Amino acid sequence: MADARVLLAFAALIALALFYIERGLPAAFAPFCAAGSVMAAATVFACFGLAVAGMWAVYLACLAAAGWLVFRWGVQKRALPKLGFAFWFFVAVGLFFILLLWAKRPMFTEWDEFSLWGPAAKLLKVFGQLHTVAPIGWNWPQPSVPGMPVFAYFFQFFGTGFSEWQVYAAYDVFLVAAMAAVLAPFGRKGWNIAAPTALICLLTPYVFRHYRPSTAVSPVYLDSYVDIPLGFAFAAALAIWFASRPAGGAKPRLSEMLPFGLALAVLCLIKDIGTELALVAAVLAFTDTLFVKRADAPRLKNRAGGAFARLGIGLGVIVATFGGWSAYTGVVLEVDRSVDAGGRLNIPLQEIPAHFLSELFSSEKSEFFTTVTGGMAREFFSVRGRGSMLGGGIAVVAVIFGLLALAAFLTKDRQHRRRCLCFGLFSTLGFVAWQLLITMSYLYLFKIEQSLGLESYDRYIYPYYIGWLLAALLLLGQAVAGEEARETPVWWRAPLGKAVALGLAAAVALRVALLIPAQYTVFGVDKSAYNQRRAYAQDVEALTGLLDPAGRTFYVNSADNGLGWLTLCYQMLPYQLDYSVGGGTLERQLKNEDGTLGDKRQVNAAELEAYLFESGCDVVYLEQADGDFREQYGALFTDGMAAYFDGETDLYRVVRTGSTEDGDAVCYLEPMVGARAHY
Repeated sequence: MADARVLLAFAALIALALFYIERGLPAAFAPFCAAGSVMAAATVFACFGLAVAGMWAVYLACLAAAGWLVFRWGVQKRALPKLGFAFWFFVAVGLFFILLLWAKRPMFTEWDEFSLWGPAAKLLKVFGQLHTVAPIGWNWPQPSVPGMPVFAYFFQFFGTGFSEWQVYAAYDVFLVAAMAAVLAPFGRKGWNIAAPTALICLLTPYVFRHYRPSTAVSPVYLDSYVDIPLGFAFAAALAIWFASRPAGGAKPRLSEMLPFGLALAVLCLIKDIGTELALVAAVLAFTDTLFVKRADAPRLKNRAGGAFARLGIGLGVIVATFGGWSAYTGVVLEVDRSVDAGGRLNIPLQEIPAHFLSELFSSEKSEFFTTVTGGMAREFFSVRGRGSMLGGGIAVVAVIFGLLALAAFLTKDRQHRRRCLCFGLFSTLGFVAWQLLITMSYLYLFKIEQSLGLESYDRYIYPYYIGWLLAALLLLGQAVAGEEARETPVWWRAPLGKAVALGLAAAVALRVALLIPAQYTVFGVDKSAYNQRRAYAQDVEALTGLLDPAGRTFYVNSADNGLGWLTLCYQMLPYQLDYSVGGGTLERQLKNEDGTLGDKRQVNAAELEAYLFESGCDVVYLEQADGDFREQYGALFTDGMAAYFDGETDLYRVVRTGSTEDGDAVCYLEPMVGARAHY
């Protein structure tokens, strides 16, 4: 049942998509809209503490959709709709990824898969609660939006046990659903341009996620981070807008705004910064309606009403989604997301733009400001920057504008030419705004060492690149499809567009093959690549079998950089791992007089004894302790840590004996002989 539930979820998603198609939604949009509906509905239920009931409601809705289809197509003898290349691409490739991941059973390996995205998904399955309220054993006020973990929960709702490969399966199905939306211009006869475009879509994550020669498993399609899904959701939102060809002067139509509004909501639910991408998409839809002439609204004043109405609806969806989640976190976590900015200067979020502009136009900029902004500029203009396999950001932009120019050149449709021009102009302004947003994040939100090294720059920048590039590909596809549909097409226009798409697909495939050997991708990686994680999981399972389910475990790893504690905390769930004075390093962060964080210092034996006495920890787990640790804290152990260093145990029981007359905590640690947690 634990494996079959993934196929059940995929079948439910297909049924919901077919229902949307039967009700008039274009087949290419249906998979993404089905996935978005599941994500949005289940998230709303989960915010009210009804995650389990909400998922039952979602599955019942999918079952009702399937029943409706049987009734309409069977009992009423209604003909099956024409599904087209995009829908069958979703079904075939989605099923392929599910079966591939089932065979390989990959596991989490990346840092944030243990610090955020993995626990968020696991807590939902284990407790049936969002990560904001589920017990995790330490102060974890994470206000991150839960869209993708909720969607992963849909794929393993039934049965018991949490499976990491099923999280990957859910994320990959979501990616394929977004790719199907990008393939919207191509009908059944357009396979000769649809196929290379589909290949480009499949390889796009490699282009932006892994752009240097690989000697280890590439995380593409084996990644629970949400940056790649965010970029593809952005592409799907733009594809839904451009492929629906809304009427410029008419009032907004329900069939037009529902899928587009859903795509905007999905962007806001995937990641906080997705709200900015949703705003860009809404503005691009507005400018497309306002400035691109149409037969029914040749004048600007005729299009203005429809344009502003569409913009208002889009902004309403964004405000409702972002504002709703902010209100929820404000109540549950008591976190004011508009004030608690943190960062280097600890200024409120609403003051950051003004502070940035004042320093930008100041004649005396700080060294930190010039270092960060200079680094951002170098990354964009660098030939071998961290932007993509193509090179730095300037190379990506050049390819995008080349595709837009070709799309405008290959069509005789003046409306489509204006659309390419309008999109090129305003999407560039959106990219400038995106760059400024990332720059301000480095300047005012991140830690200084993260900002100076532009840590994770590629992950923050490529969601926009992905959506931008795939939208340009879609406009090229529309140009080719439109030219083929003309009564008297120019013989060379469509073949040229197809040749460019095929050549780009071949170039991307060659580049990926040269940089990333097949054995390091999801397609060729062997099960043995996860042997270490599997062994660790077995060790932790043995460890938790020795613990009290209601207890707390104190963690010690004197050489840990944080990853060890995060991994164990995630792996032990639902057992509770204490934060353990600095995540097991026994270093306490000091605060300066002005409230900012200062240096770290090692706690002494008396402080550790007091912490163990007061924290409620009943067991100490020594994953790694050295001679210095023994010298400093060995007096707390009844055997002087002899059992640990002799290899007899990793676990020590905390025994409280009360407190002294002056109120000092008194406890000691006795070995649980034979309790060896790892081998």
